[in-house]
Amino acid sequence: MFQTIEQLKQQATNADLVAVFNHFDVEADRSFIETHRVELRKRFMGNLLITNAEDWFDFRRALKNAYCRVQRSQRPAGHRGACRGCSSCERR
Repeated sequence: MFQTIEQLKQQATNADLVAVFNHFDVEADRSFIETHRVELRKRFMGNLLITNAEDWFDFRRALKNAYCRVQRSQRPAGHRGACRGCSSCERR
């Protein structure tokens, strides 16, 4: 488990995103995370900077938004379905 916000940022920077997803109880496809690791990390860290995340819930929201954004960017342009792999998608 993560002790501080700084340790969490370090964990995400070290590209161990699977552990970050597990920590925040966000269900995600492991192969998708492995395939799109760099883009997920960039989006997640960018969301943290934009929102000035201070607590667990802010971090979780930033991670979910990053995951959904990357996943939706992989879909065809005219497709309007919900994200695959995250059970609590806000865009369902």
